[in-house]
Amino acid sequence: MKLISRFVLAVAFLSLVSSALADRTADDGALELERLLRSAEESAAGGDRRKTDFYVARYVGKSLGEDRPMDTARIKAVSDRLGLTPTSSLSPLFHESFVSWFVLSTYHQWNVPERGADEKELSMILSGETDGRHFAQIVGSPVLRSWAILRDQTTSVLHLVDGARKPYVITGTMKDGKPGAYFPSYPIDTGGSDIHSFQRPQFLDVDGDGPNEIAIRYTLTKGDGFSQVLELLRVVGERKVEPWKVFRSGPEGVARIESNGDVVVAAAFASRPGLGHLSWDQTRIERYRFKNGAWHKIEERSQASILHSKEFEKYFYERSE
Repeated sequence: MKLISRFVLAVAFLSLVSSALADRTADDGALELERLLRSAEESAAGGDRRKTDFYVARYVGKSLGEDRPMDTARIKAVSDRLGLTPTSSLSPLFHESFVSWFVLSTYHQWNVPERGADEKELSMILSGETDGRHFAQIVGSPVLRSWAILRDQTTSVLHLVDGARKPYVITGTMKDGKPGAYFPSYPIDTGGSDIHSFQRPQFLDVDGDGPNEIAIRYTLTKGDGFSQVLELLRVVGERKVEPWKVFRSGPEGVARIESNGDVVVAAAFASRPGLGHLSWDQTRIERYRFKNGAWHKIEERSQASILHSKEFEKYFYERSE
């Protein structure tokens, strides 16, 4: 995938960090949404799957983000034309709030400022963050997948990040409040699996040496389940980033970093033999801390599944503590 131009990255980064909406009138916004929807319809009619996915994700994301009416009938017609069938499913035991978060968060992630969307490369800047010294931006391309929602016996089309077209992280130094020098991009290699969503990059001095590490956290989809990955990157010589430590959760698990630098890793498991994967009813939670130059597990415990109640919120919601 070719990199988005540095001009586009710089402008989009400022928009993302300040949470500024595109500068347009209400009428302009409605016209832009109609353009995106027509582009989706034309791409679907022409059999261009990647363009269709891009414009559908962009249309739905902006409609939700700007709280505008959505033409659900036309979107459904586009999805029907794609002939999507469920390739994955969500357990009927998951709490309704978790199911809602799991589906809706894939739509909201594509609500990006207009200058953060590259219609040539069919990619978007999903989020960006800075600590004043360095910046990090996540770039990815959408792909539509159908999931079976077993709790309601329905299906939903999720707008995921295409793992086949590797998403990547753009990093560099800040100068006068905006991106200055750019480092080589850092690819996110999922082995081809799609990413449900990314969380906003975090900057933390985990090892206590002064400069911040960059935490990249995402939810990975695979088969009838998902897991989370937390990649900690280090800036090397003010010229590139390198992986420092990677934490991977188990099935239906969590890999997140807290504000004090502790890392929480969790995974689902069965309380007794014979329970199928979709019925696993327990969560094992481990806590890791970096001290004396190494990572140490400082806690391990088990409890009833965090996905079967609103307990999930403090583990999955962005930057919750």
